[in-house]
Amino acid sequence: ARITALLPLKKGGGGGKREKPRVPQGLREVDRWRLGPRAGRDFALLTGDVNPIHWLPPYARMAGFRNTILHGFGGLARLYESLVKRVLSGDPSRMETLEVRFVRPLVLPARVGVFVDRDQCCVGDALDGPAYFTGTYGVRDAARAEDDDDE
Repeated sequence: ARITALLPLKKGGGGGKREKPRVPQGLREVDRWRLGPRAGRDFALLTGDVNPIHWLPPYARMAGFRNTILHGFGGLARLYESLVKRVLSGDPSRMETLEVRFVRPLVLPARVGVFVDRDQCCVGDALDGPAYFTGTYGVRDAARAEDDDDE
């Protein structure tokens, strides 16, 4: 087996330390996830993405994390599911766009919330707490979604 870890290099220059992203005030929590220590392993088994930082704690620690971390796409899938269930009344055809930036590793196990306001979405610990994913989403109005289904 061959294992490769990709680690970001520090960028030179630019002055001081960059502030870590936080969950913005003014958003409302619409869902809460309880992610167990095996969430990374479960996603790896589901998708075949077996990067060991997601399911082997010793390897994750060698890569600089205190434990395994959730897959970015695993978090994106859960965010999508939360938005559909909690914001779009269970109608996935209303989701037009979802753009997410992974801004901090989500170390497992964890309890995190999904926060939204208008077109903004965020996954994090709490309002003004650490953010793991930030982004925006676009919604079609219900009538347009029905028209698209009829075509």
